[in-house]
Amino acid sequence: MELPTRTEKQITNFTGYTCKINDFLLHNLFADDSGVMLRATGENFDELRSVIATYETISGAKLKINKSTIIPVAMDETPPWLHSIGCYMARAGEIIRYLGLPIGWQVTENQQRHYIFGRLQRRLGNWTYRVLSFAGRMIVLKHILKAMPNHIFTCLSLSCDSLHKNEAICRRFLWGKNDEGNDRVPLVAWTDILRPKREGVYAVTSFELQSKGLRLKQFMKLMGN
Repeated sequence: MELPTRTEKQITNFTGYTCKINDFLLHNLFADDSGVMLRATGENFDELRSVIATYETISGAKLKINKSTIIPVAMDETPPWLHSIGCYMARAGEIIRYLGLPIGWQVTENQQRHYIFGRLQRRLGNWTYRVLSFAGRMIVLKHILKAMPNHIFTCLSLSCDSLHKNEAICRRFLWGKNDEGNDRVPLVAWTDILRPKREGVYAVTSFELQSKGLRLKQFMKLMGN
C-alpha cells in the first residue's frame, strides 16, 4: 500500500493534509489498518480507487469497502456523492476507534474522558475488591491501571480536570470497599502515595505527570526525525 500511494502522489494531484509545520501528511499505515487523509474532492477519491486497485492487483488482497469509515472534518455538509461510495459515514460527535484512539469529527474532550473512564471501569470489573489485599491492589494500580492510557496520553492532550477524574477511579480502587459496599476511608493522603520512591513511599505516578512525560517523549522523537 505504501508504494502505490507514494507513486500516485508523485504523478497526480493526490492531495492530502498539510500540517502547521508544512509537513505533508497523506496516509498512515499500521499492521492491517490504513488511514488516508484527503481533501473531499471527486478527483481525489478517483485517485484513491486507483491506488486501492493497484494494491489489490499486487497483493491479491481485497479491501472491504463496507468495513471502511469516512470521517468528514471541518465540513458544513457532506457532498451527496460521498454517501454513494459505500463506506460508513461517521456522524459529528461520534467516536471512532482507530489504533486504540478515540477520534472523530467534533468529538469533545468530555467524550474522550468518558472513553478512558469506561476502559478503566471495565478493567476494574475483572477484580473483586475484597479478594485483593492492599499490596495486590497497589500492584494492579501501578502496573495495569496506570499503564492502560499510555498510548492515548502519547497522542492526545487532556485537561487536568479530566486527568484528575480518572485519577479518582484509581484512588477508590486502591482503598477498596467495606462489607457494606461503600468506599473505605483513605488511611494515607493521595499526595503521599504519589511521592517519589527515594522518599521511601509507593512511587505511583500521577496521570498529569505521566501525560506530560509521554507527550514530551513523543515531541523529542518528532524533533529528532
